[in-house]
Amino acid sequence: MTTVGTPHWGTGHKSGSSPVHRVATVSTEVTTRGGRLTRGVCVRMLLCAIAGISALACAQRVSTVARVPRGSVTGRAAAAVGDSGIFASPVLPLDVATVITHADAESAAVAMGYWMAPSVHDLTVPYYHEIPTERRLFCGRSYFVRPVVAMPDTAVVLSNSGNDWMMWAATWVMPICDEKGLVRTSVHLADIPLGLRVIQGPGSRDVPELVPDSGTFPHIGQWRASEIGDWERGIGMTPETAVAVATALLGKTGARIVEVPEAFTILRLLEPEPPLIRSPRVVADVAICPRWRLTLDRPVPLRGTASGHVVRTQTVFVTRGAGGCRGAPLLQVPTPTQPATVPFMYNASRPSPGGRYVGPRPAEFRWTELRVLEPLWFEEARLGP
Repeated sequence: MTTVGTPHWGTGHKSGSSPVHRVATVSTEVTTRGGRLTRGVCVRMLLCAIAGISALACAQRVSTVARVPRGSVTGRAAAAVGDSGIFASPVLPLDVATVITHADAESAAVAMGYWMAPSVHDLTVPYYHEIPTERRLFCGRSYFVRPVVAMPDTAVVLSNSGNDWMMWAATWVMPICDEKGLVRTSVHLADIPLGLRVIQGPGSRDVPELVPDSGTFPHIGQWRASEIGDWERGIGMTPETAVAVATALLGKTGARIVEVPEAFTILRLLEPEPPLIRSPRVVADVAICPRWRLTLDRPVPLRGTASGHVVRTQTVFVTRGAGGCRGAPLLQVPTPTQPATVPFMYNASRPSPGGRYVGPRPAEFRWTELRVLEPLWFEEARLGP
């Protein structure tokens, strides 16, 4: 991706080099804690209403309170938190080498954010033109969501054959704010080679322009803040919340998080839908609703609440119960059985890029297998045995 010109709108626009049995016991703990959190949120929302703060602003202020609990991290995780209680941006695992740099991803996200900014029409020009009435700024935090299956052969499966920007490739997630610091949209950008460019004019009030090529979409997209109800500052769960949840449930073990949390896409298996779809296939939830992997400094005993399987592990996972973006936070472990490959269905009837459009074509579904890179299936866990 090429960035042209020097961005001016907002200091964050271009940042250079970056930035079973006894299950009821656990359920009671989580429910009680959730009740306390809910009551606290209600009180804060009431105070916001009395103060005359908008619902969006109030909800986002309530969601910014998550901090890494003191003493819950060590090693590289502690170094990445520092004294702030917030992991440094970008939240990027140590072993990740990105295709698109953080600075370029950030520039594209800000330009994309302007697509949903309120605007007026410029009536002084003979062609359609919009002028944004609000600025769009990088909120200051980026997240890198890792894939759980390998990319399909793009010479066979066209890039627009499904939600590939969420499922098949690693994805940058970048919340974009307005001038008041409120998240207005959350941009996802697949970390794959793209031909899109960002052009910035010379004026201090010029709006960055996203210039896509034929393969840009659907590799970049965005979600309005209003489209996902109780997300946390542009993502389904922040890494700080994931650490806080794990610490609360594992506290008596003395275990601490030793590595920067890692985000992964969440995969689901869909049942057949005869007569057109005769076999199950996989889909993914959106990249802004990830599952967080936490590495502990010592093994802890955990029991899967569905299987009853007991493991001693230094790796735990935290997500939200309804697709990663809604529902109560859950501590999870991988189920005992994991696949090596998963079935993927795609529509082979779509025209090739640049091909001549000859009208609608009947769907021609074909199947392939995708190699699994990370655990796919999970169950809620509690301290064992």
